[in-house]
Amino acid sequence: MFRGLGARVCERRGSSIIIELTEEVETVHRPHPRPQCGKGRYRTMIEYRGYAGVFEFDDEYEFFAGHVVGTRDGINFEGRSVAELKESMRSAVDDYLDYCDETGRDPNKPYSGRILVRIPPELHRKLATKAGSQRMSINSYLARRLEEIAS
Repeated sequence: MFRGLGARVCERRGSSIIIELTEEVETVHRPHPRPQCGKGRYRTMIEYRGYAGVFEFDDEYEFFAGHVVGTRDGINFEGRSVAELKESMRSAVDDYLDYCDETGRDPNKPYSGRILVRIPPELHRKLATKAGSQRMSINSYLARRLEEIAS
């Protein structure tokens, strides 16, 4: 189907497939037979080679499914056990980074450093007051607080 749309499809190790269509690249795994995730999902995170993988566990179907954040393209992974999940993520990240090396593509998602956040006017006023009391702009105050949260 993807080839019919003009995509480049690269078979990689194991169940990993890289699909490149226009400027978008997606690293996926051939699906394992399983039901769709439903109620009772839990979300958490693992790291590998400096990349964070966010995944959910569906306790009804006893299955993990996740994706890597902070990359230019999508990287998905899955597994029925923690060991299988971690191996799937390692394999997907390694394949993606190998692909980026082969094609000269930067794997990391570019960030502008700007975030637009919509908040209620009353909260805006409270933040302006709090920032002003510390002789800071709202932007500087929020940047400092976000750094504290992210650390």
